[in-house]
Amino acid sequence: MPGKRNRSVKMNEARYQVEVEEVSPVLRKVSVQVPKEEVEKRLEDSFRKLQKRAKVPGFRPGKAPLSVIKTRFRKSVIEDLEEDLPAEKMREVIREKGLKAVAITKVEDGKYREGEDFRFCAHVEVLPEFEVKGLDSLEVPPVEADVTDEEVEAVIQRLRESQAVYKPVDRESRQGDLLEISFRSYDGEKLLHEAENTSYELLGKSALGEEFEKELTGRKAGEELSFQVSYPDDHEIADVKGKTIRYEISIKSVKEKVLPEVDDEFAKSVGPFESVDEMKERIREDLKKEKERLGRQKQEGKVVEQLLQANPIEVPSSLVEEEMNRLLYDTYRRLWDQGMRFDISQLDTAKIREKYREDAEKNVRLSLVLNRLAQEEGIEVTDDDIKSEMERMGKEAGVSEEDVRRYYEEENRMESLKNRLLERKVFDVLLKKAKVVAEKEEGKESEGPSERETGKDE
Repeated sequence: MPGKRNRSVKMNEARYQVEVEEVSPVLRKVSVQVPKEEVEKRLEDSFRKLQKRAKVPGFRPGKAPLSVIKTRFRKSVIEDLEEDLPAEKMREVIREKGLKAVAITKVEDGKYREGEDFRFCAHVEVLPEFEVKGLDSLEVPPVEADVTDEEVEAVIQRLRESQAVYKPVDRESRQGDLLEISFRSYDGEKLLHEAENTSYELLGKSALGEEFEKELTGRKAGEELSFQVSYPDDHEIADVKGKTIRYEISIKSVKEKVLPEVDDEFAKSVGPFESVDEMKERIREDLKKEKERLGRQKQEGKVVEQLLQANPIEVPSSLVEEEMNRLLYDTYRRLWDQGMRFDISQLDTAKIREKYREDAEKNVRLSLVLNRLAQEEGIEVTDDDIKSEMERMGKEAGVSEEDVRRYYEEENRMESLKNRLLERKVFDVLLKKAKVVAEKEEGKESEGPSERETGKDE
């Protein structure tokens, strides 16, 4: 148990002798002594098995004398014994002593000495024993999921922008217009860039600078421009840093952005809607779901902070190392998926990996706390839970439950799905236990906790 140090447990048996010492809440030192009689018998059995199949020059296969086999193969047989015997005995010790072993991090001694008992010492990392603390004092912010008319209109406006068309106009250019231009840029007499009939949208901000946009504003089709723009030394475009660039531009056309009217035809064009009202209702529902999702995510984050603070348990280093590897792999995979190509052998992987240690320790500690809570609360993932989740995912993706199940089974992802569902069910319990407390606003005193708790009636 945590807090108890140097606790030793001896197990005297005819087969071997074991002493288990508790070095820390997550580390056991296991000393094993195997009687010499058993060791010699194992060696003898190994030699006799080898005799039946060994090919020795001067003898027919399987007919070499045992004395020759022992002389010729003694070294390799002893090496096999030194490797296999500790592994076999540790499996027995872990099973018989009920150790929640995570990894065997080191084996000491384990050398055969003729006529002596076989001794070795193994360092075994185990899961810590603890009770989850801090459950009665959990506090979370309320989930604000109300959707305003303005938020619905903002979504509709973005949909209109996505379906906007540009129509030629006979007037001076202004903010929001799309210009069709041909241009050349010069650094002194050197031509830097040249483009014919390219589109340029006046947005009020441009990588080419405010002066560049100002020169293109208030212009009409057919105008020819020539002007200079000076750029600072820290400009984002390398070709123009610290230079004065001359532009020669021909305005081919000025086009105005035209947004579609918000009517039933527009609603039908942006989704499976028959009317504007139906579209607005769906938008409102989607916004509400997203707010609820983000609200839940924020609540879970607050719960995690409080659980980690209340449960500063020691964690097995081997689990931390595994999690560091996973985080590093996920980073490389994400960068690769984003199109970044690099030679991993040229990277300082050890240094990059070490940056993930703190996050890895937190992740492992949280995982142990959540799994322990699942045990304490009797939370399990049932077949019905898996079926319901697959039906939900299938509905969202437009595929059948069978397709989803096949994906998880073929890719060996079923355990990952179960872990995710278990975590969700544990957080369901945690959020029901937590008190909902209004967050303190900047410059205001806290109004204190509300009278309700998540998951309970007011």
